[in-house]
Parts: sequence; structure tokens; C-alpha cells
Amino acid sequence: MPVIDSHVHAWPRWPYPQPPVDARAERLIALMDEAGVGRAVLVGAQITGNADNNAYLFAAQSRFPDRLHVFPDHDSYWSPPDPTPPVDRLAALDRRRIAGISLYLDDDETGDRLLDPQRDAAFAYAAGHGITVGLGLRPWHAPAVRRLALRHPALTLLGHHLGGIKARFAMPIGDQLDAVVALADRPNLLLKLSGLDYLGSYARKVVAELRDAYGDDRLCWGSNWPVTPDLGEAPPGESLRHATMARLLGEGR
Repeated sequence: MPVIDSHVHAWPRWPYPQPPVDARAERLIALMDEAGVGRAVLVGAQITGNADNNAYLFAAQSRFPDRLHVFPDHDSYWSPPDPTPPVDRLAALDRRRIAGISLYLDDDETGDRLLDPQRDAAFAYAAGHGITVGLGLRPWHAPAVRRLALRHPALTLLGHHLGGIKARFAMPIGDQLDAVVALADRPNLLLKLSGLDYLGSYARKVVAELRDAYGDDRLCWGSNWPVTPDLGEAPPGESLRHATMARLLGEGR
């Protein structure tokens, strides 16, 4: 079965202070061809200089419909204030028959805004329409994520980058890992096996413990291109390489 990369970005304008790289969709497709990746999920991130990233990603998908899926940016912490109810904004995105969205939490927040009553209707809509909520979370957001998972047991949550564990955080790596492992009892929470660069020397330990806690049928591989400049190689295992993400892309749609 073709490999599915669960986490890539594409921007026409490089959004980071590091030296710019070619992050356009056309470059992504070329790299996918070289790496033998059949399909990829474009994770929306309307960050610096790319407030139109959702539109850019949908246009890329229209050019490469057999290769790209879009999880548009929705309600992330950098989003400007919008009086439109979140459920109405989500329904507008879903006119394109999306399989998921990308929602990023800030390092400095508790994650409690996930439990805001105004957002409750949006999560109920997502659950009812088979829309996966991709979460850019941190380990200290785990209590709020747990409550969200309990409140909406039919809602599929997909944590980016192994639950957001990073070696650079002040929170001890063991405490970060414990927080993410503790969420494994929520069957509607899955994780992306991505962002390994952020783990440094802890990568092997973190991956092993999370694979044991969640099982490969709740994990999907992602390259994090172009933040990680190389697509790399997907690990062995049908669930990691294809089946888990394929299930999320097809459920209820």
C-alpha cells in the first residue's frame, strides 16, 4: 500500500527566521516522488506572512488531487478574532468535504479554551461529520485534552508530534512522557509519529514507550516537512505507513 505522510506543510512564503527553503507544494510533490510517498496530509498553519495558507493548500490539492489532502487551519492560537461562531466557520470549511482540521494551542495556554462552550458545537459538528481534529498540543495541555476526549467520545483527536514532547521544554522529559502516556486510555486520541528532531537523545525512549502505550494502530508516521527539511523514510509497519491515516481520511466521508 502507498505510504501516507500524515504531517507536511506548504507555504509560498517561508514563515520562520531560519534561512528560507523552498516550501511550495510543487517542491513537496517532487520530494514525495523521490521518497516513494504516495499521499500526504497538508497541515494548515496560517502563520507569519501566510494568513492565506488555507486557500493556498486547497489550491495545491486541486492541482494534485490524488496526492494531497488538506487539514485546514481552524481556530489556532494565532488566528485573529472572529465574531463568527466556530461551528459556522468549520461548516464553511467542510463545504470542501474535509477529513480533518489543524488546531494549534500556544505554549503559554492551559488548553482550557478547547472546553469553551462556543467551541463545543464545533467539536460536536466534527464528531458528527467524521472530521478529525489535529491538535498542535503540549504535554501540559493533557488535562484539557482528556476532558475534551471524554466530553466528545465520538470525536477523533490526532495529536501532532507525539503529543508535543520536546527536549527543550523546562518540563522534565519524563513528566512530559508520563502526561502523554496517561492519555492513552482515551481510545479516541491518536498520535502522529512525527517531530522526532525535537526529542534529541530521548527519541528512542519516547517512541518506544508511546508505541507500547498506544499501539501502532493509533499512530501514523509524519515527516514534518519542510520544518524538517528531508521527508526521510517511513518506519516499517502497515499501520504507521498507511493504514491508520487512511482510516482517518476515509471515516464517515
